[in-house]
Amino acid sequence: MDAFSPSQVAVVRVGMDLSGSQWGNNLAAAPEYFLKNGLRSFLLKKFGNRYRELVVDAAPSSQQREGQEVQHLDDILRVSRDVQWLTRQLFMEGAFVILLGGEQTADLGLVAGAATSGTHPRHHRRRISLSSLDGHLDCHFAGDSITNHVHGQVRAADCGYGQRDLVNFHGGTPTRRVVPRVKGENIVIVGTNEANVKFFSGLETTCDPSLRGLRARTNEQEIANAKAWGIKTFPMHEIQKGNSNGEYLASSTAAWQNRFQVVLNQILCQTRGHVVLCDLDHLHEDVAPGVAMRNPEGMSLEQSLWTMRTIARQASHELMGVAIVEGDPAHDIDKKTARVTVELMSALTSQMR
Repeated sequence: MDAFSPSQVAVVRVGMDLSGSQWGNNLAAAPEYFLKNGLRSFLLKKFGNRYRELVVDAAPSSQQREGQEVQHLDDILRVSRDVQWLTRQLFMEGAFVILLGGEQTADLGLVAGAATSGTHPRHHRRRISLSSLDGHLDCHFAGDSITNHVHGQVRAADCGYGQRDLVNFHGGTPTRRVVPRVKGENIVIVGTNEANVKFFSGLETTCDPSLRGLRARTNEQEIANAKAWGIKTFPMHEIQKGNSNGEYLASSTAAWQNRFQVVLNQILCQTRGHVVLCDLDHLHEDVAPGVAMRNPEGMSLEQSLWTMRTIARQASHELMGVAIVEGDPAHDIDKKTARVTVELMSALTSQMR
């Protein structure tokens, strides 16, 4: 495959952190933290004068409407629209876009920007596909959320389900037919802990114990939603099959890798444009401690890098952009997560020049 040469590489900084005061996080500082600890120098060295940085104001407003189905909905919609219109223009100029969050809600605008960057003179629609590396499916609705935050609803909204404003902010209206930003059949999610309650132990210690049953039921509903919408998933119990000592089995590893390559090729063949969504909590907590919610059952660095290189190789000229979200400098140890972020970007851009 020939190397892909984007017209420019644009980093869009979206330091959104609407729940930091509640959970003790500092996600708003993540974009600059990653850039100053290796990412900026790597990108400048690789892309030279094609590299640029832009900022979207993601500071929360001082007032929120009462009775909102989703917390901070007005702020999320404002930032998502700003990100959409900025990235849409960048995509139409042939740029490769790197969105640095902030919390995961920042990637709603990136997906919308890609989905509306087509060349049709009237609707500008583009049939895109997504690869998501994430410890969660993010396919539930506001009604079954513990916190009522949008974090776990982003893929549902992208597929056209859930809170109507989140579904339609990219150009639809309440009176028009919902047009999903991406079809579920064109989404693949890798690294989910959908069957593992231990991943949520950190959250459960901060919540009423009675909510644990709700979390389990929500997981079951998310799995059912993803299946119904045609989303392809690679959960950790499939990726990380091993013996009683926790060692990986080469045969099982090869099996999931082979299936991933087949699935990725299928969705790439029926779409025009591919976006990667990287929630850093898909990584094991020893690899990436600097995240909003550490993952004791996450992917190894080798597994994640292999996934990124495979996407880079197979998507190549169809690769439009990537979102790196849920990094938290307040929880990082010896800049581990910052260094891992550079390695992930190096793998994803390995086919670019």
